Amino acid sequence: MPFMDAINEGSGVGYIKFSTESGWVAGDGNEGENFLQMQSAPIIIDVAKITQGWLQLAPGIRDWQPFVAQPHPKPSEEHKVGFQCTFYSKKHFGEADPYREMTTNQYASKQFLKDVYNEAEKMWDQKTPFAESGMSALVMIDPQTTPIKIGAGRSVKISFTIQKLMPMPQKDEAPAPQPVAAPPVSARPAATAPTPPPASNDVDFSNISADEI
Repeated sequence: MPFMDAINEGSGVGYIKFSTESGWVAGDGNEGENFLQMQSAPIIIDVAKITQGWLQLAPGIRDWQPFVAQPHPKPSEEHKVGFQCTFYSKKHFGEADPYREMTTNQYASKQFLKDVYNEAEKMWDQKTPFAESGMSALVMIDPQTTPIKIGAGRSVKISFTIQKLMPMPQKDEAPAPQPVAAPPVSARPAATAPTPPPASNDVDFSNISADEI
């Protein structure tokens, strides 16, 4: 069934966020923020495990109250329904800590997460509900957004392509070592000029592993 709405930064926790003006930004919670080049590599998004709750964001205030089993009363008029979701990428966030968390009540970001969920659900062809599948989406995000009108205001639509469904790597999982065969001493291959990497649009990510993302 399609995704249905249910009614620290600065804390040392890595985060990712989207701005309609400046695009995608991530930080480790300690050393400032970095703008992301989303077209450079896909990213794993754990949309099957989106958490919903009440979120208040204001200067100096970040109050996140996740729903437990079902929505609880709205804490204040300043709180809005928010989503929390985990992202993973060594290429975007670094080898040391490739996980980032998005906690947002922004329309564009929430709609993006719902759209990814709904598209991933269409790709899931097993009897188990997608929400219980344990699968995440490997997503290539288009850096170009489309302006849209929302009621009396304006927002943007974030476009994307799901490359495949795959499990979210666990934080205590270490990548399996890859054996490296030494070349025969008597038959060293001739040196060849390096082949330039293909443009991102020409890369086939269907067989990519989590350790390469």
